[in-house]
Amino acid sequence: SGEMNGKIFGIGLSRTGSGSLNGALEALGYRSVHLPRDRKTYEELSSGIYTLSILGRYDGITDITAAPFYARFDEAYPGSKFILTVREKRSWMESMHELNRVWLDEAKRGAIWRYLHRLRLEWRYERRPIGSFYDPADHIRMIRFLRTALYGGIAFGDERRLSDVYDQHHQNVRE
Repeated sequence: SGEMNGKIFGIGLSRTGSGSLNGALEALGYRSVHLPRDRKTYEELSSGIYTLSILGRYDGITDITAAPFYARFDEAYPGSKFILTVREKRSWMESMHELNRVWLDEAKRGAIWRYLHRLRLEWRYERRPIGSFYDPADHIRMIRFLRTALYGGIAFGDERRLSDVYDQHHQNVRE
């Protein structure tokens, strides 16, 4: 594992290559977790606790678990590294609308529960430490919380809101 002070946080928005970033960090020898959705992480973040238990086992986290809270993580973990993945805005917005459509369709049909169960089985098959990561209720609770924290809601139908979030997040991170 790479030696460094602090942790590594992938703080790009959804659909900007955070899963690929996580894979790259793992290939470099870091223990990184993409979008942790376990109950303990949810309880800590939703209570304003930014020294996360999960970061006792991992060198970093990526995706929207980190994106809304990067300033607090910078305080909690001095010497950390922050990686902002970006995607061209129009392409990003189209991808977000597609993600929203799939999520709403699956939620309506109950297919999201089958999808999450399949993910849980895949993680078990790959012998990854699943803990409660893919408990469907925990997953949905965490996604709702993170989407609300970052995007102002769980759906992405408001194009102006989505555009504003994109611009503001990139501006804030760069400043």
